Amino acid sequence: MLSVVIPTKNRSALLIRLLAYYCRTEFRHRVVIADSSSPDHVSRTRAAVEFYRAKLGINYRIYDPTTEAITKLCDSFSSITTPYSVLGADDDFFVPASLDCAVQFLVDHPGYSAAHGEALAFGLCPDNLLGKVYSQSMTIGPYTQRAVEHLCGTERLLDHLANYTTTWYSVQSTENLRTNFGKISANGLGLDPDFAEITMSCLSLVQGRTKKLKMLYMARQVDTRKEYAVSAPVDRVLAPDWSAKYQSFEECLAPALADNDGIGLADARTIIRKAYGIYLGQSIVRKWPSGYPPLPMSPPTRWQEIVKRIPGIYPIWRVFRPIMPASPWSPAAFLNPSCPYHNAFMPIYSVLTAPPSEPELLTVA
Repeated sequence: MLSVVIPTKNRSALLIRLLAYYCRTEFRHRVVIADSSSPDHVSRTRAAVEFYRAKLGINYRIYDPTTEAITKLCDSFSSITTPYSVLGADDDFFVPASLDCAVQFLVDHPGYSAAHGEALAFGLCPDNLLGKVYSQSMTIGPYTQRAVEHLCGTERLLDHLANYTTTWYSVQSTENLRTNFGKISANGLGLDPDFAEITMSCLSLVQGRTKKLKMLYMARQVDTRKEYAVSAPVDRVLAPDWSAKYQSFEECLAPALADNDGIGLADARTIIRKAYGIYLGQSIVRKWPSGYPPLPMSPPTRWQEIVKRIPGIYPIWRVFRPIMPASPWSPAAFLNPSCPYHNAFMPIYSVLTAPPSEPELLTVA
């Protein structure tokens, strides 16, 4: 029913770790690896693929190192025969049972185009360096996912871009993903950091509603992505090629919105510009760069001012802080068996804190 597509390049250690996780969880869906690595990484990955092939259904696709990422994705999705697919990086851990539930939800609810659940972002300590694969210590925080369930495509698009979260990692129909990646490729967006993800997410929201299931769905490692850092939104808008990229974004989205809502192309473009304007304004504030003058801070509330004047409040806080309940987004919380996500998290935690024990892999990891 489902294929997981994993694009990768020169990160064989991360990919081997992920395959170990899927093997330990007895993952029963197809795994499609789109690898454009150098020969040394391909050699390591090939050895791991052969090691795990008996337990995992793996389609290992090797590309020239100069192959563009969008080309790998379009080619990979063209090869998939399962009705549903999900895209994840080599350091993204999907919870198998949650993928099953997402697929079943989409089967039972044809008005929905995407489904996902709760997601967390983690970093491995103490140093957050690219290539850091295993650690006994980590940080955890939420990776926000939402449900957008308005019946009208216009309302979904406005809601989505006013409160943006990606559907890039949601379970979707293979046909939609194949079509949508084809659209952004044909319009020259590739995997542009400004528009590829948002275009794909908006297309999925126009095509149907999005469901958030009440279960841990995935964990994403965030300290391996420094190479994808982008400039501040205001700087990107002022770049010479920004206008052309925005036009491509609109060209992808306007026909889909017009068809879904039964409106004209001109009206669809007006709606898209309104929605994107809201998104851009919020993005500029949210990602305001440190080199710019600071944005004005909200003044303290009356209650904050009152609390600050209480004699001895800070010494009391220092005494009680260590014994206060852990944050719901912390390793301590997830390791507690009473946490509703504990059972789903533990296989991820297990593979992150220790290398695979199989002796054959110790030489390739």
